[in-house]
Amino acid sequence: MTQESSQDPEQCTLSVSFDAQQLSSQLNWQFEPNSLPWYGGNAGAILFNPKEQLSVEILAFGSKASGFDGFKVIECAILTRPQITRLTPGEAVRFASPSPFDGATGACVLMEGFSPEPALGQSAFAERLRQPGYSMYGLQSDGFLTVAKAPGRWDLSFYLTVELAFAGREPVRRVYYFDPESEVGDGGHPTDGGGRRTQPRK
Repeated sequence: MTQESSQDPEQCTLSVSFDAQQLSSQLNWQFEPNSLPWYGGNAGAILFNPKEQLSVEILAFGSKASGFDGFKVIECAILTRPQITRLTPGEAVRFASPSPFDGATGACVLMEGFSPEPALGQSAFAERLRQPGYSMYGLQSDGFLTVAKAPGRWDLSFYLTVELAFAGREPVRRVYYFDPESEVGDGGHPTDGGGRRTQPRK
């Protein structure tokens, strides 16, 4: 009797950051390793691999003069809008599943549980954003999301609600977000009425 060799699943970290005093609600974001193809049919989308494990790193910056004193996560949500995977004349239109993540039954997945990041500031993402005169705080998700096997394409939205602490002031709640496109595998590109594969959205 032979035993199949086990292989550890690939790890992927989504790093997001914001300035506690910024006016915009947009997050800076980056995947490590890089999941953003520059060429080919998948260019312009976040490309996940089946069974990849996704964790989230959150970095917050604030000028020392502002008295920024840290933050806590109120809610961290990943929302997905499935796109068409098959469009064949005479057949029902097929869409991707509600979410690209294992165990998700709907389009909204919550990342629950964040702890102080033990290696704060040691990632390339944090090092690139570090500035003199600014304080930096980081939280890391306690768990991860596992990417499902089924290919598909989704519009993905990431929403982060946080409570910001400032010395001598009342806490402030903010909502930050970003909206990239994502896919698993080849994305399951649909065909048009002539059976030809349609091109990914630019």
